[in-house]
Amino acid sequence: MDQFLTQMSEDGREASQHIEVKVETPSRHVRERLRLREGELVVVRRRVRFVDGIPYNTNDSHFPLALVQNSEIMNPDDIARGANVVLAELGHEQVRAIDELHVRMPTPEEADRLQLGPGTPVAVHLCTGYTEDGRPVRTVVNVLPGDRHVITYERSRRQLESTPTVRPAITADLRTVIDLWEHAATWLNERGIDQWQYPPREDRIKANIEAGECWIVEADGAPVATITIDEHADPDFWTPTEASEPALYVHRMVVRRDVAGLDLGSAMLDWAGQEAMQQGKQLLRLDAWRTNEGLQRYYADRGFTHVRTVEAADRSSGTLFQRPASYSRGTGPKLESRQSDSTH
Repeated sequence: MDQFLTQMSEDGREASQHIEVKVETPSRHVRERLRLREGELVVVRRRVRFVDGIPYNTNDSHFPLALVQNSEIMNPDDIARGANVVLAELGHEQVRAIDELHVRMPTPEEADRLQLGPGTPVAVHLCTGYTEDGRPVRTVVNVLPGDRHVITYERSRRQLESTPTVRPAITADLRTVIDLWEHAATWLNERGIDQWQYPPREDRIKANIEAGECWIVEADGAPVATITIDEHADPDFWTPTEASEPALYVHRMVVRRDVAGLDLGSAMLDWAGQEAMQQGKQLLRLDAWRTNEGLQRYYADRGFTHVRTVEAADRSSGTLFQRPASYSRGTGPKLESRQSDSTH
């Protein structure tokens, strides 16, 4: 609000706001974004902002009541240091947010609060903030009258400053692999995808590392991805005849989301194919999550052929893919192989 007041003052305009605080049952879209159970309540800080006495927008911040009860957020006054700082002081610091934009006609309540004329559309901006552990703690609903706002944003594609390298994981990388896996599981959960919604199987990851089957991709001095490749055909999915064929199998491929737009996954699959050929294998295979259709399309776009889908007991994976080990999509950054600095 201070920034808003300062900007309006510099433009020679007068800005103000009206605040009220309520405890209420959240709407469906707020409940879903905050992952609240039926019957859980929220604290809402409802604000109408004015420029030169004319309603400029509404800004309604929703917080789970259990998190902010008896805090400053409950008071209908401006919080000079900001509600986000108060949340952090309560132990719920937000480290990332998801923004959504919807354009529609206003509800009668919105038209009344914003004094809108007939036929004026609004843009609705929803912003949900998350803590480090992926918990949503605040959802803000901004309603912006179409005749009073221009929404401008810039997009850029991140470029890596150095050539990414791939190396065998060592024992000390166990936590890194788990963190990457949990990062991906949280991202999937936020999109309603049930893949990997269970604790990571540390014993299997550790065994893969000790066998030299787990690999780490590093870029700009930090781990950004992991992949596991081995010769083990899962007997729940692949027939004995298929298991006898010369193939390498891909497991647990994860790319950190902030570099996902660089098509690093394609580069990792091309690298895995090269590894397969060096070991005298003819095929690169994997089993994908049965309900993750987006992931299945991803592999199909990268030269994999759908073999069949197997529904094994207590297994949610089982959509089987393979492609020739010699296939290379040739997109994404080229990976340079190197040995790890230590084996301990």
